[in-house]
Formats: sequence, structure tokens, C-alpha cells
Amino acid sequence: MPAEHPCAGWLERYLEHLAAERRLAALSVRAYRSDLQRLLDYCGERDPGTLTQQDVRRFAGRAHGEGLSGRSIGRMLAAWRGFHQWLVREGLASGNPALGVRAPRSGRPLPKVLSPDEAAQLLDPAHGSAGDAPGPAAPRDAA
Repeated sequence: MPAEHPCAGWLERYLEHLAAERRLAALSVRAYRSDLQRLLDYCGERDPGTLTQQDVRRFAGRAHGEGLSGRSIGRMLAAWRGFHQWLVREGLASGNPALGVRAPRSGRPLPKVLSPDEAAQLLDPAHGSAGDAPGPAAPRDAA
């Protein structure tokens, strides 16, 4: 079992803050715990309050390279921003290195396409509405 990070107490206090003061759901707090544990793992023995924006960017790039989606990295960065904001408010850090760091863009799914049979059926004038007027615009209107 790995040794506990020296800043793990800060993490627990922040999670308590999220649950009690911000009244986040237990599932949300669990997601924050997971994302912030990645931060502590990344820091090693280093104090998270000493991270620079370059460190956070480097980690986001490494996570993307390991296959983590842009959405997951974005959620993680949001958790880190909130944690660092809390550290600053508590006087435990002087700045928020996660500010201004954006997650890589996620690929967008391609639109669904019609099968050849569906496209042919769509353009078939026999499948138009009952009140359609015949004419050159009928296939267009049916589409």
C-alpha cells in the first residue's frame, strides 16, 4: 500500500467542504476524490500548492496521451481548479495553476446516416403524404 501523501489531510478537508458547505451529492464528492487523488499522485511528494500552470498543462497532455478523453480531463481540471481555489482561500497556496488550462477537444461523433434502402424509400414518391400535390417538388417535399 503506498504511503499517504503529506497533503492528504487538505484533500479530506476540501471534500468535507464540498459535502457540507456546497452540499454536493455523494457521487459527485466521490468523483472529486478520484480526480484529486490523480493530482496528488501526479505531485508525488511535492506540495500541490507549488504546481505551476506548466505542470498542470504537462499533466493534462500526458493524460490525453494515455487515452483519457477531453471530457474526463476537463472534469479533472475543474476539480483541480476548485481545490486550488480553496487552497488559496485557506492560505495554503499563493495561486491557482489550473486557471486558464483547457482540456483537449473531444472528437465529436459523426452524424447518423441513412442506409441505402432508407434513402431510396425517402425519395420514393409513392411514400409521400396523402395530401401531397404531384409535381417536380413532390420528392423534395417528401424529404
